[in-house]
Amino acid sequence: KNAKNVYYMNPVDGKIYKVDTAVENGISKFAFTAPSYSVSVILATDNEIKALAMPEKKCNCFDSVISLEDNWSFKTAEDNWAILRTKMVPSSKELAKETDSFKLNELAVKDFKENTNDIAVFELPGGFGIYNNDEYIACALFDIKAMPSRLKLIIETEEYTKVYINGNDVTADLKRVRLWGTKEKEADILKHVKKGENSLVFKCRVPNFLAPHCIPASLLRGDFKLDGVSTLIKMSSKIKPEIWTNQGFKNYSGVATYTTSFELDSVPSRAVLSLPTTDVVKVIVNGKNLGTSFTKPYDFEVASALKEGKNTLKLEFTSCNKSVMQAENYDLYYQGYLKYLGEAENVESGLISSPTIKIKK
Repeated sequence: KNAKNVYYMNPVDGKIYKVDTAVENGISKFAFTAPSYSVSVILATDNEIKALAMPEKKCNCFDSVISLEDNWSFKTAEDNWAILRTKMVPSSKELAKETDSFKLNELAVKDFKENTNDIAVFELPGGFGIYNNDEYIACALFDIKAMPSRLKLIIETEEYTKVYINGNDVTADLKRVRLWGTKEKEADILKHVKKGENSLVFKCRVPNFLAPHCIPASLLRGDFKLDGVSTLIKMSSKIKPEIWTNQGFKNYSGVATYTTSFELDSVPSRAVLSLPTTDVVKVIVNGKNLGTSFTKPYDFEVASALKEGKNTLKLEFTSCNKSVMQAENYDLYYQGYLKYLGEAENVESGLISSPTIKIKK
């Protein structure tokens, strides 16, 4: 109503265009052409912003459908993540008195394995006899089946904390790094790990004032894939056209690329690529950027980039950061305490199933 200026955001190039508008009897009327695969567009006036649903278009004019099921490869733009289950060990106060780091590591791991409480995060007042200015021990375990060439420890803490990898003190190696907040620190730990079981031990001190206090969050980052939650295996580019969080990248979020190839006997007059996904995706066919979409139905006109013979398709996805930020599955255990439950659900990142190309000769 009475909107003299109307703007349209193109979902492909992200640019904003002004729409020619006529006002009749207090009602603004305008027309514009949206991409054929858009399900909605964003409109803005001087006073409001709204999403406008596009009418569904159905077409039975295609001659065949190609299902892209095989020969996929995968590459992340950054190193993979592994979130470790760090929990406080029951005999923390006694263990904190141990000055030999390797003896401390041995006792902490033993206590960790026997601990059935699975306490993940706690706040004062303490339920284990630990109060202000007391030291306590927290521990996490991870396995390595194939040694990575890069491996960093990321922790989130600002309190007094000593950090040990397999008994080796790496506290002095920790440097401030800005990832998603202001408390993160990282250290290169590759020289301190080995094939098989590895341990991460924290010696922490509760602040000497009444305030919430948490066990340090701990993550690994490097060129590895995950088998389960905390077993590091060899990095591989092979992947199925399915979500990457089910295929060794459970905690990875950010930019990643799926690549495959397919053959054509001739160049079609029309070809529509359909992508099952919920992420932002850029489509590149034979090196030509055909646009980016962030909303369903994720259909792309690709005929202009196709050629006779072998064709290469690259899908560059940008996922949300939920898979790394959700960390673990918690539940309230006791006043101020959270307890680990089962494994956290995988976030749908990347391709959900095989893409298809509808072909008109």
